[in-house]
Amino acid sequence: MTEADRDRLRAAARAIASRLLHEPTLRLKRDGGEEDGYVKVAVLRELFGLDPLDEPLEAPGAEVSDLRDRRRRGA
Repeated sequence: MTEADRDRLRAAARAIASRLLHEPTLRLKRDGGEEDGYVKVAVLRELFGLDPLDEPLEAPGAEVSDLRDRRRRGA
């Protein structure tokens, strides 16, 4: 990959993340003053592992491999 390809990939990843998180973020802000708003925040913290003191359930990171190598191996 060229640096330009990496930049485009990063921009696409940011756009996808923004698109996915936009609606839930608006809903959380809207419901923030509700009586059960803290419950929703607690659920999100648990689901996404946002508590800095919690240990991850799995080892961090994903296996990254070269696509050409995987194709050669038939994986």
